[in-house]
Amino acid sequence: MDALAPLFHRVRCRYMKPGEEGRVIDLIIEVFKRSVAPGYSPGGVSEFLKYARSDDLLKRSQSDHFILVAQTGRDIVAMIEIKKYSHISLFFVAEPFQRKGIGKTLLKRALKICRDRDPWLREISVNASPNAVGAYKQMGFEHRGPARTVNGIRFFPMATTLRKSSFFS
Repeated sequence: MDALAPLFHRVRCRYMKPGEEGRVIDLIIEVFKRSVAPGYSPGGVSEFLKYARSDDLLKRSQSDHFILVAQTGRDIVAMIEIKKYSHISLFFVAEPFQRKGIGKTLLKRALKICRDRDPWLREISVNASPNAVGAYKQMGFEHRGPARTVNGIRFFPMATTLRKSSFFS
């Protein structure tokens, strides 16, 4: 049995609370530096880190974005930021919690919020980092064009059509 399996039962998904943005940013930066940054140019790393500032995260969460976190005990172990109820702008799971179903659970919860707000919503998009493409494919996302690089950040445009994906039902 996986040593982290008992923790999964104690994971709680909820909205990020004001004042938690620093902890969420710490998670993002830790996972980004370990898993994503090695594939980016120095300019791409710098551009990403500019986007992932705690005061900007808080401002976005108070306008057209919402942020959910997965928490176990006192630790925030995953986060997802959704823009305009239709685009994943950030999605990170702490390394020890990856491939445990926590990311899928968090994504399903976020998509339920999106569908509740817009019952006609048919597609969710993401600009997936190269190392996340496999995970997104497992969750029903498909490529929507070739790899692109913008401001040093390399990504693959991907999306899932909600009515076709059994993952979200």
